Amino acid sequence: MITPTTVLTETRFSKEAIEQQLRKIICDPIFEGSEILKRFLSFIVNETLSDHANRLKEYTIAVNVLDKPASFKPQESGIVRIHAGRLRRALNYYYDERGILDNIRISIPKGSYVPVFAENDDNFSSNSRVRNKSVIIGVAPFKFSSSGEDRNSFADGIGAQLSTALMNIENLSVAGYYVMRSLFSKQLSLEEIATHVGAQYLITGDFQIMKNNLRLHIQLIRIRTSQLMWSQMYERKFSQENQFEIQDEIVHQVTNEFETLAI
Repeated sequence: MITPTTVLTETRFSKEAIEQQLRKIICDPIFEGSEILKRFLSFIVNETLSDHANRLKEYTIAVNVLDKPASFKPQESGIVRIHAGRLRRALNYYYDERGILDNIRISIPKGSYVPVFAENDDNFSSNSRVRNKSVIIGVAPFKFSSSGEDRNSFADGIGAQLSTALMNIENLSVAGYYVMRSLFSKQLSLEEIATHVGAQYLITGDFQIMKNNLRLHIQLIRIRTSQLMWSQMYERKFSQENQFEIQDEIVHQVTNEFETLAI
């Protein structure tokens, strides 16, 4: 039998913010098809917000959520534990997909039925070599200060090559570059694009060319907060003959930066 642990229910989030997050979750397609999961999550969240977390035991959940009779004996049935496992998996799936940019993460630690309300960290640790799970990055189409078919081709070359190179970094997932380019062409907001591809971070870049001198600014942005996480400037001599060489060199240097980047 699972014994509920004592959990401090104080949180820096307001009750209204948590209730709003709850409503968003139970309206998601993951939960729409399961009345039990919606009732289970709503019950334990509302009980916790009402300072009744100590009541969240198998018996009370069975009676109030699963409509079991007052004679229900938890020691003779694992039905509550089974649905709790389903709920944990559904929450994890929600936050891995459509909830990836949400501010509040609701979770249910194993060994307890009391929900925890925490900041939905986007999984970059202080040491980028230690990540809890795969981080998803999208590379936005790089911009030139002046237009031209050859320069657009050069920018696409760096974007596509960088996307491919970043895939070789352990625990780093990369959204398809031409998918990103198509989404940007539709003039969607950053959050809309991020939600579509599931990305937490975005790499952007812009070029300037003056008298055969190329200057490139590259930035890494945390999409949910619009926070600038990393920035670098590269300067190179530019000509039609050395375009591929510049692409290779810049992609190599950026990839090396991401191998050791601490965010």
